[in-house]
Amino acid sequence: MATGDKIRVTLFITELALGGTPRRVQALAERLDRGRFEPHVLSLMPGGAVAAALRAADVPVDTLGVPRKLTPLAPLRLWAYLRRVRPQVFHAFNFHANLLAKVVGKKLCRLPVVIVSEASVESAKPGLRVALDRWTAGWPDAHYANAEAVRKKLVERERAPGGRVWMVPTGVDTKAFAPQVPDESFRAALGIPGGEPLVVSVGRLDKYKGQEYLLEALKLRMAQGRPHRLILVGDGPFRSALYAEAVRLGIADRVVFAGARDDVAPFLALADCFALASTEEGLPGSLLEAMSMTTPCLATASGGVTEVILDGKTGFLARSRDAGALAQRFGEIFEDLERSKAVGRAGRELVERDFTVEQMVRRTEAMYEELMDGPGTPSGREPRG
Repeated sequence: MATGDKIRVTLFITELALGGTPRRVQALAERLDRGRFEPHVLSLMPGGAVAAALRAADVPVDTLGVPRKLTPLAPLRLWAYLRRVRPQVFHAFNFHANLLAKVVGKKLCRLPVVIVSEASVESAKPGLRVALDRWTAGWPDAHYANAEAVRKKLVERERAPGGRVWMVPTGVDTKAFAPQVPDESFRAALGIPGGEPLVVSVGRLDKYKGQEYLLEALKLRMAQGRPHRLILVGDGPFRSALYAEAVRLGIADRVVFAGARDDVAPFLALADCFALASTEEGLPGSLLEAMSMTTPCLATASGGVTEVILDGKTGFLARSRDAGALAQRFGEIFEDLERSKAVGRAGRELVERDFTVEQMVRRTEAMYEELMDGPGTPSGREPRG
């Protein structure tokens, strides 16, 4: 690469709806150093709130415009896009985009650098996907993981070459997610009265996110005579099932389904506790955002969660798939709010030190440059830059 040339980067993702991975793509596309990189974003499927936000930030956004993830149109349209744009770094996110990047980007178009990404340990990953990822594990120039737990899973299960796996932790905008005074008018608008503890959970409403255990924990707390309120921020295929479960448990009047929201900080500011009950994770951005706001955080010990939450020090941990354990920890958090707030402040300090969006972008830029220069050895050292 000639000195002074910008590196053309295309960030390729399955879809740009609100979610942790689309937000990571957005952060990279908007913050990559424009003096060194020329970023583009490409989605397999059209639309999405994050696509609109990227265009508003003057980031070039294209879509292959396919109606579903599995269609023979996708490789044909991707081949045409790559022939036209010719990215030097083609960085894919999510299973379908990863597979297309390996087949079309590396094998057919022979792009200089192809990177695939994984953001969850995905313990329930279908066998066919595991087999495909194993078969193609040596094709990309690098694998990009957001947590040490994910890196280990890629090497052990997918058999990705260890020397090609880069671990770049999720980063959060600590200015956008700074501590703030709760907006009581916002609480009132949500129909949440004061005087009772409030739990907020942010995430896709899907089976693996474990929101049903938060509902069961709330029911247990009510039976103990120590109820709280619960706000679920997010949307997804499990929404109707969760609402039906809240009705069945007799707690629907204590649960707010807020839907997918771009403005989660006001919810986190109201919370006495942020809760994440996932059965599998990578390093969730919603957890880091809550920690950044000094909100006391309770999460299940899954994936990369234990890489940021030290129980009783930077947050609180509970066993996965255990509503009783969640209810017990809620009790400990609410019964000693001063201690819980101190733990929340320690969480913020950890995020400021190790998990900022600036660090994530800097490490990703260093990865791109090293891969353009030639094969790197990502494991065991900090990327250059």
